[in-house]
Amino acid sequence: MKHQLGKVPLYLLSHPARVLPDSSISLFTHIQENDKVTLMAGDQKSLISRAARVVESVFSNNDYQPDNINGALIGFCAGSMMAVRDDLPEVHKEIKSVLGDIPFLTFFSFGEQGCLIEGANYHGNLMISVILFSNQPSAL
Repeated sequence: MKHQLGKVPLYLLSHPARVLPDSSISLFTHIQENDKVTLMAGDQKSLISRAARVVESVFSNNDYQPDNINGALIGFCAGSMMAVRDDLPEVHKEIKSVLGDIPFLTFFSFGEQGCLIEGANYHGNLMISVILFSNQPSAL
């Protein structure tokens, strides 16, 4: 099953949990035999800007206007956060560059759960999610 947001492919991310005695690896998500696995890559800079890019995509993909938003809740993978721990002030700055004066709260979780486009819930890893709040139901 291939997921896309517009023309951008969506992947259900997973990362290794540990190396087992037989040199196999266990993952934090379930992968079945014959599932296609794609090796993903990233770097410090992309991790720092990722939360802001997700917030920006929520606005642009839904035609939301910042004037109609009262606040935001941002879920950020704790594993990713640990990789950029020393750069969290920069992550905050990147998010503020998109949200401006809109107040937001960020939480860091392990073992993210989420809904992909078709509505099914999945367990994933390395995920960032955004919930926007508005007092104007027609805005969202």
